[in-house]
Amino acid sequence: MPWKAIACSAKGTSHEKIGSPCQDYAGFIRVNDSGEADNNGDIAIGAVCDGAGSCKYSDIGSELAVKTTLQSLQSWLKWLKHENKKDLSQPILEDYARQVFGKNLAKVQEAFRVKAQEMACYSKDFSCTLLVVVATPKWLAAMQIGDGFIVIRQPDSEYKLLFQPIKGEYANQTTFITASNALEVMQVKVLPGPQQFIFASTDGLERLALEIKKESKPHPPFFDNFRDAIQIRFETEEKSSTQEWLQSEKVNERTDDDKTILLCWYKSADELKQSTETSQSSAIVHTSSQAIPTIQLPGGATRYSPQPTPAPQPLGGVTSQTTQTRVAQPSENAISQSDSNSETELSEVSESEDPKAKSVEKAAKQKDASRDVYAFVINVLAGIFWNSLWHDLFFDIRFSSSVVSNFVGLCLALLLAVLILWVDWQLYQQIKQYSSDQGQKKERLFLYMALICAVGLGLGGLVYYLIRLGLLYLSNVSIGLPK
Repeated sequence: MPWKAIACSAKGTSHEKIGSPCQDYAGFIRVNDSGEADNNGDIAIGAVCDGAGSCKYSDIGSELAVKTTLQSLQSWLKWLKHENKKDLSQPILEDYARQVFGKNLAKVQEAFRVKAQEMACYSKDFSCTLLVVVATPKWLAAMQIGDGFIVIRQPDSEYKLLFQPIKGEYANQTTFITASNALEVMQVKVLPGPQQFIFASTDGLERLALEIKKESKPHPPFFDNFRDAIQIRFETEEKSSTQEWLQSEKVNERTDDDKTILLCWYKSADELKQSTETSQSSAIVHTSSQAIPTIQLPGGATRYSPQPTPAPQPLGGVTSQTTQTRVAQPSENAISQSDSNSETELSEVSESEDPKAKSVEKAAKQKDASRDVYAFVINVLAGIFWNSLWHDLFFDIRFSSSVVSNFVGLCLALLLAVLILWVDWQLYQQIKQYSSDQGQKKERLFLYMALICAVGLGLGGLVYYLIRLGLLYLSNVSIGLPK
């Protein structure tokens, strides 16, 4: 099995709260040089989709897009081999790859139209992003529409982010494959040379996996753990471990969105031969008294390694304990024997000593501050509007009856109060949902938001009267403030 591959998704906590399904989907197939499905094939085709949260059938769209893509690209490889006699060991041209992925996009959009007719809805109800990889031992072709990320690593090189995520005007906006300009914004890249590691994911893991700056970059320790783990585990074990990690509390503290991972690792013929010869001496032996290895990831999240299938006792006088120590530590700080105390210590060390993790955290804090400023400005504007409307009605307009004046004033005050409270409640929900400090108590955050509202409204009223006084002064009109 030259290509090891897993695909798994987990529902975000925000979706669990409202009872919506997981809108992510990922899948892969392995094919041989003839384009036939083959678990020992040297070619891997993978796809990842993230459904639009505002579309009621986006979960169906994500699954349909992935399955259509895998079928379409497999058919293309068959045609390439049988009809064109193409040597797949040579990379394709990037312009040609764009044509291939463009035709695949058209097939997915057509599948959406057919499905929309069956379900009596619109194609846009299936809206989703799309990330695709076609990987051979000698080259890789990839495309992306919308947010999410694809990170690869070739032998003896660094991790590389293939595309910068496509964002809209606002943070939560992106481009979907149902958009009229989907083909124009589609990003395509072909990488020649040996391929080894591929990691594709939806945007739910961006804050954990990428150093988010003006130009995002991979966070190497995050990917080291996955790369090292998949080399020493069976696919079923790695998928179980990854699924458990995606659903863990520490990951959910960092992101409330759906989370999806497509992970591929290529094992060359030399590595296959070497692993076969050394499988007896490098087997991992677990007993009930031994601790379960863990993988420490950025932000304090920990991946637990499931117990692999027991292997024969190592030969040559090597004890099972020393063998486990050697194999269960694929990188210096990636895997360790742990209990509840050591997990906490490792988490604290990871966050305090890793400058790259600090930069990610700093960026998140800056986003939190921008949301606070936004909420404050909204309340200042609301204060200006409230005071200006109140002053114009009750000091420039005279009612014939004090009863009518009081009634209109009460209705106006209640209406504005309800409107401003509703706006502030929406802002509070946004700040609470996307705050980087997920451990912050709700009561403290609520009081903080109430303080922003009160100060903002008060300052808005003050600004209004200062502006009014300034205009009256400049126009030489006598000033008469209400008592």
